[in-house]
Amino acid sequence: MCNIAGYVGSRPAAPILLEMLRRQEGLNAGYYSGLATLHEGQVRYAKVVGSHQTLVETTDAASLPGTVGIVHGRTPGVDGEEWAHPYLGRWEGKIRSAYLLNGYSGCYPRPIPDEIVDELTEQGFCLKSRTMHNPEGDITLRDGSRINMTDVLCQLALRELLKGESPRCAMENAYRALPKEMVCLMISDLAPDRIAFSRFNMPLYLAFAPHGVYVASCPIAFPEDAGEPLPIPVCSAGEIFADHYEIYPMKDLPRTVAPITARVRKEGYDLICATLREAPTTVKSLAAAVKPLFDKADAVQAAMLIYDVLYSLHKQGSLKWDVASLPGVTPDLTAPEWRLYL
Repeated sequence: MCNIAGYVGSRPAAPILLEMLRRQEGLNAGYYSGLATLHEGQVRYAKVVGSHQTLVETTDAASLPGTVGIVHGRTPGVDGEEWAHPYLGRWEGKIRSAYLLNGYSGCYPRPIPDEIVDELTEQGFCLKSRTMHNPEGDITLRDGSRINMTDVLCQLALRELLKGESPRCAMENAYRALPKEMVCLMISDLAPDRIAFSRFNMPLYLAFAPHGVYVASCPIAFPEDAGEPLPIPVCSAGEIFADHYEIYPMKDLPRTVAPITARVRKEGYDLICATLREAPTTVKSLAAAVKPLFDKADAVQAAMLIYDVLYSLHKQGSLKWDVASLPGVTPDLTAPEWRLYL
């Protein structure tokens, strides 16, 4: 699980986004970080190998202009900053979009999208994450290179936008072409007043403030002026504006998602609380513990359930955590990890 957030409103987006990234980074991120905003028809961005702190200290991320933007912190990868999100959609020498994702192949077969990559390349789309750096036995493309699937999804969504599709439809069509257990956000100069999203099963929440709308993978990220978090339904796509959002079902998907029923919520709350009382633990450990609670389906909402419970405990003032420093992508970097307890 990665950490994602977005903002669309009347205030400068970059400081808000960086603060939301900081608030949730220890849940499962800090190895790569990146931010993108929209200003006067241009996508601005900064991304690094490293944590939120590295992003702030080594780039101009905090001063990027614009009142619409998205931010991402991710788990370890295999290469340099091109494997940091957001990915950029370039067309005819200009950055037209920024796209990020939290998720993995999961219940879908791991794709080998040679045909998709070849087609996008022939059509002029730039896939900058393609690399020959491959752990043994982890070859993605026929020539032995590897490519980040989010990069491919970014270009697919931009291609749909350039065809005249709405941002919402562009997100859904990209998802159908390369499905994963995921949630995605996108901004584009072709629709500069909004954030587009698609969600299969990974977590996503909205919260309204007088000056705009926040979106994040965990509601702990939301600032103090945010209203009550609103969970986005599974298998949906839509668009978030400064004063409202629009949401539509993604119909006839080939995989199913188990709901968070009243039983799952109650048993999950009890199990998570009991685990946190025993000893400090991580979100990854909690995810393994709660998965058996869900009814049979192709995919579950383990992270969403965990974040619901952690947010409730956080609001009660009972959730605590220590911060451990884990080895980063390079020897000179570390990544934070929260050890949660009650």
